Amino acid sequence: MALLDAGAYGAVMSSTYNARPLAPIAWVDGDRWAVIRDRQLHADLWAGERLADFMT
Repeated sequence: MALLDAGAYGAVMSSTYNARPLAPIAWVDGDRWAVIRDRQLHADLWAGERLADFMT
């Protein structure tokens, strides 16, 4: 899917609300393109999470 004009709802408004990883971003210039932000993995999203000691 390509969103050619997202207005205020572009990458700057993306978030990980409800544990949804960030989508990748590609820069397209005519017939050239490059990924400028990789897809976020769930493992990366939860990397800093842990249970409290008293919950185990």
